Amino acid sequence: MRALEKVQIRNEVEHVVNIPSSAMIAGILSLVGFSFAERVLPVPPSDLASDIHEQARIATAAAGAGTSTILVGMLVMLGRQKIVTKVVGLLLMENGVILAILGLTHGMPLLVEFGIALDVFVAVQILAIFTLRLRGGVEPGEHT
Repeated sequence: MRALEKVQIRNEVEHVVNIPSSAMIAGILSLVGFSFAERVLPVPPSDLASDIHEQARIATAAAGAGTSTILVGMLVMLGRQKIVTKVVGLLLMENGVILAILGLTHGMPLLVEFGIALDVFVAVQILAIFTLRLRGGVEPGEHT
């Protein structure tokens, strides 16, 4: 909370799109994410071996959930004005990537290493944003 006071954020959520419209758009983006995943990773007919069918269903569901989370995170980033909520949207998108990778690969392979590298990149971006934002809030004659 000290960071919010130092950046002088009065309202935690200042939005470009109002909340009911955001909720409706998020629902539509979730449907788009799941329908995209079904087109990209179709579930084979159930007459095949049940283990293959079950793995395909899990992969499709994980890809849909990950894609939906990425799209909703993008909505949060684009639909809000404050830097703190933009960072929340960025973290939401990153969690969607990790969710999709873990569901599609059934474990933690090299792609998860790329996800960890993305975490480090996001952390550096967050620190840079906060540093620039805090530095921008100080008057030219003041010293920190």
